Order: sequence, then C-alpha cells, then structure tokens
Amino acid sequence: MRHAMVSRLLQAALAIGLLASLAVAAQEDRSRVRAQIGKLELNKLRTPYVKELTTYSGAAPEDTWLQVFLEFETQGGRKGWVDEVTVDWFLLVRPPDTKPMLLQETVTYVDLQEGKHHAAVYVRPAFIKRHCETKTPNESFFAAYVEISAGGQRLARQEVSRANQPENWWRAKEPAVRLMAEELLPPAETPFALSDYDFYEHPKRKRQ
Repeated sequence: MRHAMVSRLLQAALAIGLLASLAVAAQEDRSRVRAQIGKLELNKLRTPYVKELTTYSGAAPEDTWLQVFLEFETQGGRKGWVDEVTVDWFLLVRPPDTKPMLLQETVTYVDLQEGKHHAAVYVRPAFIKRHCETKTPNESFFAAYVEISAGGQRLARQEVSRANQPENWWRAKEPAVRLMAEELLPPAETPFALSDYDFYEHPKRKRQ
C-alpha cells in the first residue's frame, strides 16, 4: 500500500515536471526570434526638391541616388517585440574597366514589433558620377547582399544582382576589391531623412 502510494507520487511529480518543461519550451519557442526577407531592391531616386525650403535658384536638381531597399518580417521576441536586429549591408560596385569596389555598413535597428519592417541605405550621386562615370546609376554595375541577425545568430540573408558575380563576393578582401568604408548612408544622412519617416525602422544611436 505504502509502496503504491510512493509510486503514484513519483509519477505525479514526473508528470508535473514534464508539463513544466513543455511549458518552458513552448515559451522559449514563442520568444525565439525569426526573420524572413521579402524584398531586396536597387532603386534610383532623384534628390528631393522643395522650392519653399531652399535658396537654390533654377530647375530642380538632376542628381540621382542609388537606394538599397530591404523589406523583412520578424516573429517572436518578448511579447512580440525584438529589442535589436542587426543588418549587415554589402554593395559591390563593378563599372567596366575599373577595379571593383566593396561598400559595407552594419546597422542595428531597435524596438521591432512582430510583422513587416523596412530599411534602406543610400549611395551619393557624387560617388556614382566619379566612380561609375554616369549621372544615373546603372543597376548592372551593382550587386547587393544583406544578412539579418539577432542575438548573435544569423536569421536570414539575400543577394540581388542583374549580372553574374563572383561567388561569395561580399567576403572579398584587398587586393581583389577596393574596400570603401562609410559610403553607404542611412536615411538620416541624406535628403530623404524626413521622407516616409515612420516607414523605416529606427537605427540604434552610435555612442561617441
């Protein structure tokens, strides 16, 4: 009788422990961050022109920027919120008869609610004029690649190009490419800073 009671108590304790473990596992699965990329695009955008807010006289500016646009979706996090998501941006510039250039920027975005998100970086018109010898970006000269990570874990990646590129070109080093830092600009450092402000995720401020 006593042995049977002890056996039932042990079985009950094991069952409770199993249920608790399953509950913790389910909670961890719900909070685990997942990401999926929907779009990665190269877009040409004219410099915004607002006549009432400039002393520029004459026709609207003809300068054209190159935008690398990213749409992605996140799931999980604490109560559907992710504290930080990091995007590593890579842009390969390969105009004819010129050594390839590799531009790279890492941006951390904060407070992402479960669902779709948008982010972008830009290349200056002067960079395009100087290194590509054209006023309007030729998309066949460019290839873009992004990696999304959170908590040190890579969650998603994607590449876009209109021409054949070397395998894993985003890992290239000197002297195969010319590495160029701080050339991919966030919206805040461009004339597009106030354009669709709430459409884009907010980057984490860099401490000086």
